[in-house]
Amino acid sequence: MFNKATHSWTTFVVAAGLALAVVGPAPARAAADVSSQLEVKKVVVEAGHESLRSAADAKPGDTLQYRATYTNKGTSAAQHLLAKLPIPKGTTLKPDSGLPAGAMASVDGQNFASMPLMRNVNGKDGKPLREPVPLADIRALRWDLGNLDPKQSKTVQLNVHVDAPLPAEPTAAAPKK
Repeated sequence: MFNKATHSWTTFVVAAGLALAVVGPAPARAAADVSSQLEVKKVVVEAGHESLRSAADAKPGDTLQYRATYTNKGTSAAQHLLAKLPIPKGTTLKPDSGLPAGAMASVDGQNFASMPLMRNVNGKDGKPLREPVPLADIRALRWDLGNLDPKQSKTVQLNVHVDAPLPAEPTAAAPKK
């Protein structure tokens, strides 16, 4: 399924788990009517202007933008729409890049809290204190998009700094003799 020409951070993050959840009293069929599309682009700054390019050649030091668009293709509203974007290992969330504002953050992709995400640590004096979780430890953002009417779309996005090289491309196992 992976092709050397198309293997990129795009395929890596899709494999990492782009997620869409519809919760609450919405009918089950409303969830099936919502589709999502993920775009991963490299952010390039030239002559002071920012533009988006293919992320296929992303390398450490680059900034990638993940943008997911959710579209209700059905005839009934999807209610209580939650959108979640994973942040792959080997990348660090860029400060204040989550749009729209108000995203919740998670270090495990399951438990979310308001940003800045805080944790309990012991101070130098041994007394407990709270400190912000480093952005490198955040593994997902989640947005409450509310209701999504028929034919309506909503988009979420975040930017990450690429810290590590792209994971090795999957290879097929050699046939056994």
